[in-house]
Amino acid sequence: MKATPELSTGWYQEIPEDVYHSWNIASNSRLTLIERSPLHLKWELDHPDEDETEALMIGAAVHCRVLTPHLFDRRYVQCPELDKRTKAGKEAWAKLIEENPGKVILRGSQWTDVLGMSDSLIKHEHVSMLLEAATEREVSGIWEDPETGLRCKMRADMFCDEFGAIVDIKTTRDASKRAFEKAILDLRYYRQGAMYLNGAKTLGKNVSSFAIVAVEKTAPYAVACYQLDPEYIEAGARELAPLMDLYAECERNDSWLGYDENLVNILPPEWLVKKIVKNMRGPNE
Repeated sequence: MKATPELSTGWYQEIPEDVYHSWNIASNSRLTLIERSPLHLKWELDHPDEDETEALMIGAAVHCRVLTPHLFDRRYVQCPELDKRTKAGKEAWAKLIEENPGKVILRGSQWTDVLGMSDSLIKHEHVSMLLEAATEREVSGIWEDPETGLRCKMRADMFCDEFGAIVDIKTTRDASKRAFEKAILDLRYYRQGAMYLNGAKTLGKNVSSFAIVAVEKTAPYAVACYQLDPEYIEAGARELAPLMDLYAECERNDSWLGYDENLVNILPPEWLVKKIVKNMRGPNE
């Protein structure tokens, strides 16, 4: 499970998403897995899921139509209404595949949602300004972390040199501030921001901020734009450091352990201790 040796450090343009994901190099998603345990990361790497989930497929299609529209028709095709249980439906499906080799077929609501989300993004005033200002789109990078020597990868949706920013597009169930603040924490987007900024700077980019454009997956496909505060990015960098050390050590020794094999003592949370003490004293004490 060694890092991909044949790829040089630097930037790569218009790399298909499946090719990028095949690069066996440290990434934010892999560091999130190793946070659970190195064993979980090793299992994922040794047993890749070749069937792309619908959510990932639709997200990739939205990215393509918004960021690299000249590639959309080469990579995606709409499936007309057909019933594959019938002979005519089976024949139409086979013909569609034959006439569109290598293309991703989007059916019914999938096509509607991809167009709905991408249209909302393109028509959004602030997003259209970012798209106009973008100096590079859908660019993949590989760098060597100077602290650990670990080879890392990133895939930036947009570089906006004018603003010194990396901009990332996320599809989400709820793009409201309250819901997306939770997503930033739960999905470790702040760590992604820290890793991307570090990688971009290592590769010579003059960037200082990480922004996220969130678009909802269902109609009316509402859009919201957020920028992560520098303190959030600093927190992400602090969390990344020990994970990078762990990943480098596991890769160096080819040792991928699971949970602690010793007996672990679990203490009650502070709020529970206070509640027990209060109940022992009685309500009037």
